[in-house]
Amino acid sequence: MAIHRLRLTRFLPYVGSGLFNDNMINRDKRRFEMADGNKDGKLDYDEFVDFLHPEETESMRDIVVIETIEDIDKNGDGFIDIQEYIGICPTHSYTGVHRYMPYSFIYRNT
Repeated sequence: MAIHRLRLTRFLPYVGSGLFNDNMINRDKRRFEMADGNKDGKLDYDEFVDFLHPEETESMRDIVVIETIEDIDKNGDGFIDIQEYIGICPTHSYTGVHRYMPYSFIYRNT
């Protein structure tokens, strides 16, 4: 089996195509650089597996936490407050109940 090395520059032609936004590109660059264990600007087979599945590798676990915080932190303050964590949304559905309100909040008083 031939092992090919992936270069970050191979992804760059797609940057202006509308397929990716700046946040996705920056996130992937950061993940690519973290997965590139020998810092040669290329990913070998094992490094590419780390890039695709960072939760499976000890050296990549920090990136999973960083990306998860970024996903949940809706106001961008660098912290996750309780509303962000439980996903309470201020808009109401047609039933009048918050769309993302947890089940325990809806039926707490019944």
